[in-house]
Amino acid sequence: VDAVRPQAAALRQGFLRLTAAQVAQQVRAGAALQTRDTANVARLVRWAQASDPATVGQVMAEVMTTDLRPGLAAIRAPVLQIAAVGAFPS
Repeated sequence: VDAVRPQAAALRQGFLRLTAAQVAQQVRAGAALQTRDTANVARLVRWAQASDPATVGQVMAEVMTTDLRPGLAAIRAPVLQIAAVGAFPS
């Protein structure tokens, strides 16, 4: 987590300079990593267009720098973990 803090801070700052249209453009460019269903690309782009760039940057930075592993054993409810793995080799 500590190793990615500088990248997370830079990402957060970068999103402060983006418009919602620019965020949507970035999502469109990276949509193949998020879905293999081309019908969902338009949905992802719409969601990005409707999002506040500063909030997106903040959330992405928090995801990058938050390690949830210590508390996982305490979860006593069913959990569905979903991960986009399209960019990773099998």
